[in-house]
Amino acid sequence: PPRSTLFPYTTLFRSYSDTTGNLYAIKGAAETYPCAVAHMDTVHKIKKGGILPVEVNGKIIGINPVEMEQTGIGGDDKCGIWAALHCLRVSPAGKAVFFVDEERGCYGSGNCDMTFFKDCRFILQADRRGNSDFVTEITGGALSSLEFQEAIAPILARYKYKESCGLMTDVMELRDNKVGISVANMSAGYHNPHMKCEHINLLELENVCALMETIFREVTEVYPFVGAPKVHSSKSTFPDYVPSQSEISDSAVDAWNTWHGGSETHARCSYCNMLSHLALDLMQLD
Repeated sequence: PPRSTLFPYTTLFRSYSDTTGNLYAIKGAAETYPCAVAHMDTVHKIKKGGILPVEVNGKIIGINPVEMEQTGIGGDDKCGIWAALHCLRVSPAGKAVFFVDEERGCYGSGNCDMTFFKDCRFILQADRRGNSDFVTEITGGALSSLEFQEAIAPILARYKYKESCGLMTDVMELRDNKVGISVANMSAGYHNPHMKCEHINLLELENVCALMETIFREVTEVYPFVGAPKVHSSKSTFPDYVPSQSEISDSAVDAWNTWHGGSETHARCSYCNMLSHLALDLMQLD
């Protein structure tokens, strides 16, 4: 469709990419912008015949038409891309970034143009399974200020979302790269991510789009936030890892031992959430 149809209210729309492959978009002109991010990669292999989307009772699954087998639909993070584009479409002014290689360890967001966010109020990402989680903490570290959390609390209640803890994704990487503003991740309406039985719930996707749109429209202040310094587990078994000499956290090691009856060599780092090589090997064998 013509650009004026995709992005109403303004003819001011600018987009560009960087050498890493990330895509940046700016709509309208404002002193400060709401911002949404998403990642473009998926874990599912695109085989011959591609992915045929099939709707079943308001849910989308993927079928490979050659092998006639179910395959992941890529809702992680196509749902986030859809939500970010929705926010741009309905807002007079806004920013968005679409990252490469989140599934490889947030490579795109770890090598992006951080100056792009200098005039942003906050950053939202829809990259979590389910339909009700609003992630304000990842691997033991806050993603946003208390002021931001208080500002959005009535909106979360309106759309039946609740604050929760989450796992590694692009907004965590931006926080750790000192983006300097509050960030958040939220449920995007996809289920069973990284599995052949993955599906997208269309009503839940519409709900997160409405949630993000409302935050874009109603939360108009800048919410500064700087996360705590990086703290890795002192018991990591990565051969190239040198642990910090202060503020060491071993809570993830204790959690692994509690859940799996393992030893300290089976560590999951409480900062970056990565499992040690030994733990990864054991999981492959299992």
